[in-house]
Amino acid sequence: MAYDQYSAAVSRYIASTTPDYNPSKFKISKEVIYELQEAVEKNLVWRMDFAKAQKKNNQSSLKFISPYFDSNQKITSELNTFLKNISWVTDPTTRFEIRTNQTTLVEQRREIYFEGKRKLKRQERDIDYAIINPYDIKGAEIIKAIKIGFIANIAIYENHLLLKNKIREAIKSEKDITLQKELENYHNNLVNKLVKSPSHRRLAKMAAIYRDIKIFEEVKNKTRISYYINPLIEETLVYNELIKSYNKKKRWNEITSSLQNTISSMALKDKTYYVGYFNKAIKFENLTGGQVTYLGKTEKDHLVYQLKPMDIIFTHNKNSFNNAVVDRFWDNVGIWIGSWDEIVKLGLSKHPLIIKYRNEIQSKNLNFITTTREGIKLKSIESIYNQDDLAVIRKRKLSYHETTQGIVLALSNIGKPYDYKMDPSDTSRISFAQLVFESFPQIKWDKSHMYKQEAVAPYKITQRTGEQQDFFTVLLYHDGNEVMEDLEDNFRKLSSLQ
Repeated sequence: MAYDQYSAAVSRYIASTTPDYNPSKFKISKEVIYELQEAVEKNLVWRMDFAKAQKKNNQSSLKFISPYFDSNQKITSELNTFLKNISWVTDPTTRFEIRTNQTTLVEQRREIYFEGKRKLKRQERDIDYAIINPYDIKGAEIIKAIKIGFIANIAIYENHLLLKNKIREAIKSEKDITLQKELENYHNNLVNKLVKSPSHRRLAKMAAIYRDIKIFEEVKNKTRISYYINPLIEETLVYNELIKSYNKKKRWNEITSSLQNTISSMALKDKTYYVGYFNKAIKFENLTGGQVTYLGKTEKDHLVYQLKPMDIIFTHNKNSFNNAVVDRFWDNVGIWIGSWDEIVKLGLSKHPLIIKYRNEIQSKNLNFITTTREGIKLKSIESIYNQDDLAVIRKRKLSYHETTQGIVLALSNIGKPYDYKMDPSDTSRISFAQLVFESFPQIKWDKSHMYKQEAVAPYKITQRTGEQQDFFTVLLYHDGNEVMEDLEDNFRKLSSLQ
């Protein structure tokens, strides 16, 4: 295959000392992915809060910094748990090759290397060597491990860069000379530690193999988890610094020392755009245009015409982050509260919550309530179009009381933060199906689960649709095409897909 042209024979290995062995018995299970998702997203939220935090006038710099310093240590410890069982993957001495014409093989090889400045001395060592075939199970697991190792190591390094920048800010605003000197000493020690950190070599090696994985994924379809982890990696400060300097190089495996120097130099810089990077909003909804977007105006009008207040709308976009962490097919769900005219007809126009959001509903046509990583929000019909697949279900025999009560309950959740723990019993924070659970209190929802992420998956709602169930299917679009026949059967089949 074309990709295999990039693989070169390596001559510095003189023997296989332990063929086909498993350095650590790891498996990137659904549970590991769920835990990683929670750890990484919590880390990004903490980072943004820390970046935006300002010291109060009567607060000492140490009291301001200390809680964030402690939090950083805790987060580093949590992220290191993901690295413990894949330490051989993140070890900078490990060698990788991607080959689609061979079975994945991990072995120990004896490597020749040289040390010294004026007089080089020949050395030998045993290193882990992996030939990865992304098409087989073991190869796919190793690629997942590489990506998890890369994003966790980047997060740890960038958190320390942020801590360094915030200490620098505190030094500038601190009036107490003794405290100022103490902070300066700590800042200088942290910079020296970061400059000499062994993580630079690790990050450089992982950036090089990630670049090779990207070349492969441009030729072949990405895995489901790639839609989640790849954007997280590629929006990091570290990756963007490398892209800025070396994007013209197709492969990075021969310039790892340059990559390492670039990463190391970041510890010495206090660039203003670094601060901007840490302050930016967390971008989880990275959706590109889905197939439903390509519907014509008449078809879109037909879709909106069929919607009624308290319809439940399921969405799926193959580029959504949620695909890697939400159980089954649909990656999000929301509630259509209706147009302003429909709300007036229901006699709700004088309700305090309706008055509060009247401008959004009436003037901006924000009629769809759904979960985002920034909390529960009112969104427009355009956000519904921007999907590959879409379904609308409706409660059977929905009474006037259930309709008005449901709209008020749905609106009462606007502004609640996203629940990174995905705990269906915690109503102070909302994620995915929780919004529907709270807006239809008359339904006895099944919240049982093996993994907590499954408890709030949109799939839980789909189990209540069918001829003898509480809800029935009104509309279904798959790959941008309206499904006209056997709506219930097709909706259930689609909803059950992993």
